[in-house]
Amino acid sequence: MHLEMIHADPNFETADISFFGEKMCLDMKEKKFTKVLSSFDFARRLCCKDDSFFTPPNNIYFLSGSVWTLYSQDIHQLLSSAYQQPLGFMNFQELKMIVRPKYVPLYQNVNDLRIWFSNPPTTFAWWGEEPTDIYIGKFPCKDQVSATPDTDEFSLREVAPSELAYQQCCQLFHASAPPEHFVVLRIYRYYNRSLWELYLREKRRLKNLQIPSPLEYHLFYQGHISLEYLTSIGLCPKTRSGEGILGRGLYFSLNAYLATSNKNPSSGYMTVLAKVLVGEKTLGHPFIFDAPFKPNGQEYDSCVNDIDMPTLFCVFRKELIYPYFIITYRCLTDEVHMVF
Repeated sequence: MHLEMIHADPNFETADISFFGEKMCLDMKEKKFTKVLSSFDFARRLCCKDDSFFTPPNNIYFLSGSVWTLYSQDIHQLLSSAYQQPLGFMNFQELKMIVRPKYVPLYQNVNDLRIWFSNPPTTFAWWGEEPTDIYIGKFPCKDQVSATPDTDEFSLREVAPSELAYQQCCQLFHASAPPEHFVVLRIYRYYNRSLWELYLREKRRLKNLQIPSPLEYHLFYQGHISLEYLTSIGLCPKTRSGEGILGRGLYFSLNAYLATSNKNPSSGYMTVLAKVLVGEKTLGHPFIFDAPFKPNGQEYDSCVNDIDMPTLFCVFRKELIYPYFIITYRCLTDEVHMVF
C-alpha cells in the first residue's frame, strides 16, 4: 500500500526501497531499479480487472510549471471543453497530462474483501470497545488474546482489516493524518491484565457517580513512547507527564500525534489510541501539577481546553487511562520496506 500511494502521485519520480538492509532506488516511470547491483532489475504493478471491486478510479494531472497538479474535472468534461474551443485541438495537444490510479486506503475497500474458505468480514463492534457502550467487564477480546506464558501480563494481537475496529481506528487516524500522506501499516490490540483491572475499577467508581457528561473517550496520546516502555509500564503520569497549557500531566487529543521524528526503520512510526476516562472535567491552566479540587473537596478527573467542545485533555492519574490500540504507520516520503 505504501508503494501504491507513491505510484498514485506523479510528482514522485523515484521511490527509495529497502530490502533486507539493501538500499535501492526505483524509477517510478520506467519501473526500473537504478542501482546496478540490486537484487531486482524491474518492478511490475499488478492491476485488477476492469470489473473488479478493487479497480480504483483514475485521476488526471496536468503539468503546471514543474509540478503535476490534480485536475478536478472529469476526463470527459476535459475532452469536450478542449474540442469545443477555437483551436481547442491544438491547445489540448500542447497540454501535458498524465493519468494515475487514485490511491484508495485499505480500510475503504474492506467491505469488498473476500478470502476463500474464511469467515465473512466482522461488521460488528466487540461489546466494550465502543466508548459509549458503558461496558464494565472482562477484556472485550479476551477469548482472542493470550498473555505471554512467562509473565501472564500483556500481549499484542493484530486487528484484521475486516474488523469494524480497524475501520474505526483508520477513520479516527486519518481525520488528522490525510490518507494521501500517511499509510496505516498495522493496528494492534494491547492487552495488559493488571492495567485493565485497574481501569475497570475506576470506571465502575465513576459510573456510580452518575456523571452526566460522556464518561469515556477514544483519544490519541500526545507524546512519543516506545513499544517496550508501553508494554512494561504503560502510560504513567508520574514518568511520562509533560508540561502544557492544561498543566503537568498526560495529554490526549482527538487528533493523532504524528511523532515523525522517532521511528523504527522496519515498523515505521507508532501512535497510541487510548481509552480515557475524562469523568468530571474542568478548564486547565499551565501552573498546576495535580487535578484541581471541586467545591466539595474532591478532585476533578481531567482538565480540558473547552468545557462544551473539548479537543485537548489532560489527566493526572494512571487508572484513568488504558492504551487500547497501537497504530503503526508510515509517511509518503519514507522509504518502502519490502518483505516476503
